[in-house]
Amino acid sequence: NNTVNINWGKFAVTSIAGGGFSGNSRYNTVNINGGTFSGNMNIYGGSTTGGTVSGNTVNITGGTFGALTEIRGGNSPSGIADNNTVTISGCEFKSGVYLCGGDNAGTNNTLNLKRKDLSVYSVDGFQNLNFYIPKTAQPNDTMLTVGAPAMNLSNATIKAGVQDGSTLKTGDTIYLIKAEDITGYDTITTGTLTDPGYLN
Repeated sequence: NNTVNINWGKFAVTSIAGGGFSGNSRYNTVNINGGTFSGNMNIYGGSTTGGTVSGNTVNITGGTFGALTEIRGGNSPSGIADNNTVTISGCEFKSGVYLCGGDNAGTNNTLNLKRKDLSVYSVDGFQNLNFYIPKTAQPNDTMLTVGAPAMNLSNATIKAGVQDGSTLKTGDTIYLIKAEDITGYDTITTGTLTDPGYLN
């Protein structure tokens, strides 16, 4: 039950984590509202060397993240990472940023994306992907672009909603994900978000 809040500063460290690094790591939160992160680093909601990583959260509302930054809701190389959440609503990503919900066949890990025009190298380990389309979005805008050769969405649930006040009209197109190749697309479940402040 730890919380890390970062509002400003320059960071050139190997890792930032809400909780870890042995035993179980549960219900920790990392909030990043600003700052400059040099890259080649790991940001974990929770991390452990082999236990269960569950219920951890990474919230990013601002900041600049250098190349090869890895952002994970939960990290457990030899354990289970489930029920972790990464929410991104504002930031600048350099090339090669990697997003992951949880590893080792984790379940119910969630990505909440609340901004458009986000480009990353890879997205993995999320079973739920929620796209909160901002009211500033225009027809044919893209929410998420993935540069890796393939993105696996097997058995994922994808939901979207448009923020109140949007000028989008019936028939307009918003691209939720652009990727060179998506595997498992025929097993995806889709739905609409019902959060307050979003049309559905």
